[in-house]
Amino acid sequence: MAKKATIQDVAEAANVSIATVSRVLNKPDAVKNVTRLRVQKAFDAVGYHAPSRMPVEADPETSTLPASEKPRSPARIILAILPGLRNPFYADVLDGLIAKADFRGYEPVFYRAKMAQYSFKKLKRLVDDTNACGVLLFGRIAAPDVLEELNRYVPIVQCAEFEKDSKLPYVSIDDYSAARSVMQLLLDKGRRRIALINGSLHFKYAVERERGYCDALKEAGIEIDPGLMVHQPVNEFELALSAAARLINQPNRPDAIFAVSDVSAVAAIHAVHRAGLRVPQDIAVVGFDDTYISQMCDPSLTTVRQRGSQMGAYACEILLDLANGVQVTNPQ
Repeated sequence: MAKKATIQDVAEAANVSIATVSRVLNKPDAVKNVTRLRVQKAFDAVGYHAPSRMPVEADPETSTLPASEKPRSPARIILAILPGLRNPFYADVLDGLIAKADFRGYEPVFYRAKMAQYSFKKLKRLVDDTNACGVLLFGRIAAPDVLEELNRYVPIVQCAEFEKDSKLPYVSIDDYSAARSVMQLLLDKGRRRIALINGSLHFKYAVERERGYCDALKEAGIEIDPGLMVHQPVNEFELALSAAARLINQPNRPDAIFAVSDVSAVAAIHAVHRAGLRVPQDIAVVGFDDTYISQMCDPSLTTVRQRGSQMGAYACEILLDLANGVQVTNPQ
C-alpha cells in the first residue's frame, strides 16, 4: 500500500512551511495568491486529499468563477500587539517596523494587550477584526500552546520578548550576557554594593538580566542582598524614582545602581541628586536600551545599546516573508 501523503510532503513539494500549508487549508484568504496556488498544485502533485481546499484555478486575477465565489485578497496589514506604549524602547522598535512595513507596502496596526490574559479565541478575534496577514508579538504569552494554535491560523514573529519553550521565530538580544557585561563594568570600577532596579519577572528580559546580575555577583564572591533588588510592575519614571530613593536612603546605601531600562536609570540619577550625592563619584548608575532619554540628564547616562530600530525592521521582514510563504530560520 502506498504511503499516504502528509502536509509535510505538501510543504516540501511547494517549498513552503507547514504553517503556510495549514493556512491554505484553513484560511486561504490570508495567504498570498501566488503562494496559495503553488501549495494547491502541490496537493495534486503529492496526492494529498483536502476536501475543503479551493480549486487550483481560483486565482482572483485569472479565475472564471463568479465574483461572489472568488476569495478576497489578503489585507496588507500587520497586527503588532504590545504590552504597553510608554517605554521609549518600543518607540525605536516601532520606528523600524513602520519603515520596513511601508517599504514593502504594508500597514501596521498597533494594539495594547496584557499578554498573559489572552486566549487563542481573543487573539483570533483580533486577527479577524483587523484582517491582518501576520502578527508581531512584543510581549510573552504564558501558554506556548496558544502561540502554536494561533500560528496555525496566521504567521507570528516574536520581537524583544519571546516564549523560550516555543519554536516560533523571534528577534531579540542576549539579555543575560548584556547584564553580565554591565555588572563586570561596575565591578571592575570597584563597586561592591550594586543595586538592581528591575521590571516584572513576567518578562523574559527581566528574568535574564536579573540572572546575569546574580551570577556576576556570585562569581565575584559577593553575597546577593535581596534588599538591593527592586521589581517594578511597570516601567514608569515616578515608580523608579521612589524605588531609587528607598535604596539610597538605606543605612548601608549602594555604591552603584544597575537599572534595566533608561527610564529607571534616569530616575535613579534624579534620586541621587536629590539626596545631595554625585553621579558617578558617590553612586554609579548604568541603564539599558540607549534610548533618546539617555542624553536628557546630567551627567549623560551610561547605558547598554539595543538597536531597537533594526530589531523592529528585522522582525517585520521575517513576518512578511512568512506571510508570503517564504521559509525562514529562527534568527535569534
